[in-house]
Amino acid sequence: MDQPGGDPMAEVVGHLERALQDKSERLASLVRTTTAIVSSDDLDSVLQVVGFEVARFMSFDRIAVAVIEWPRNIYRIVASASRDSTSGASPGDGRWQAFPLADSAVLSVVTTRNPYVRRRLDGERSFPEEEQLAYEGMRSCALVPMIGREGVVGVLILASREEQDYSGDNLSFLELIAEQFTGALERQKHLSELKKRHGKLAIIDEISRKAMAQFDMVDVLDSVTSSIHHYFGYYDASVFLVDDSAGDVVLMAQAGAYRELTTVGYRQKIGVGLVGACVATGQTILVNDASQEPRRVIAFPGEAAMGSELCTAIKAGDNVLGVINVECRETDAFDEEDVSALEAFAAQIAQTIENARLYEETRLLKEFNENIIANMPTALVVTDTDMRVQIVNETYCKLRGKSKDELVGRDITEMFSTWFLREGGLAETIRSVLDTGEPASMPNVKGVIPPVVDRLFNLHVSSVGLSTQQCSKTSRRPWSTPTSSRCSGRSTRRCRRPST
Repeated sequence: MDQPGGDPMAEVVGHLERALQDKSERLASLVRTTTAIVSSDDLDSVLQVVGFEVARFMSFDRIAVAVIEWPRNIYRIVASASRDSTSGASPGDGRWQAFPLADSAVLSVVTTRNPYVRRRLDGERSFPEEEQLAYEGMRSCALVPMIGREGVVGVLILASREEQDYSGDNLSFLELIAEQFTGALERQKHLSELKKRHGKLAIIDEISRKAMAQFDMVDVLDSVTSSIHHYFGYYDASVFLVDDSAGDVVLMAQAGAYRELTTVGYRQKIGVGLVGACVATGQTILVNDASQEPRRVIAFPGEAAMGSELCTAIKAGDNVLGVINVECRETDAFDEEDVSALEAFAAQIAQTIENARLYEETRLLKEFNENIIANMPTALVVTDTDMRVQIVNETYCKLRGKSKDELVGRDITEMFSTWFLREGGLAETIRSVLDTGEPASMPNVKGVIPPVVDRLFNLHVSSVGLSTQQCSKTSRRPWSTPTSSRCSGRSTRRCRRPST
């Protein structure tokens, strides 16, 4: 008599087909995860994709990635997402939170290199993470090591408000996901190093170009600070300059997390805090565990969470002009490459500050000299070697009854009477001054300046001497008096401009 029931072989085949389908889907999920990792260097974005893929096979309410910071004996959540019914995972709270590593489940996973799984958290709890998760209403959890080329770099954490079985095939899948995410962490570190190298060259080039194009230090410092923040990814970057008269360092530019919390003009005493100590000593200060640094000053609430700080002095010789200060949330965030880059930036900024100071001093001196020339009671005319008028003062303009705009650029023959130039000997005198460099005087002469033909003048002709090399250099400066194209650098004679 036949017994009721199905075909055992068909059941086996069906089971194998379902298992094969499940493995095929998990493999496809891993491929999508890999694609997300190689197409983005944003850990939160990658974790959202990972969460969506994990949700296809098991339930969870929170997924996070913790990275180990050995010097501070902590682990830090660097990416976090929570599950919802529509997207699989969405950005969650808790990013950058730090927790003690000692006696933790994370330390157990890192030490043994084995996953830690709890199906039910309502029983005896061995680790502080279990207490915290149970307090938040979680009933199950899994912690999976993320093993890279240099050992365990972090832990993938999964938690659920419902009782879940994260063992067996689910655990194997989570281990593969953790391996993929380890690649994302290492890729991000590599990209960060490349970005720093590229950024160093780009910022040095930018400082050089801006230093040549403008002398507004506020604009230069703003631009440089923003570039340092952008290229190097520091949490915050700022530049301080020294106010010697007050004994302060003054915040001049800032980019990053504190930009909205601080105001340009914030002051700190020299010698106080890491920035003040950097000014006092003139030495670079590198702190890779800010919590252990006694000189540190918490200027704003957010600074308490900083893990690393780097200060580099901006110096002209032995004179400290200011400080570049950068901060990161992670400990051990800075290395010798960061130090080298910031010291290079500081040297460039120092040169820019000195150039701006010299430019301002020269501008003021030029204005002072022009003011003297403009108000001197003696008529003055300065020409170039082509005998084109370059400078006239107000006294001469009044004698001629013309404005400066009407006279500058004209030929010398239009400035004095034709008779005096030819018959009176002025043209010959000018040629002699140009050839010899020796000044000449023509006292008590008439018919010099039309229409004032009857007035007596004492005329003095002298050269304004610059070497050919000096003419070439000066002609590129905005405050220089224009020179003739004859100053080509091919002649070693002095390039003289006659002044009458």
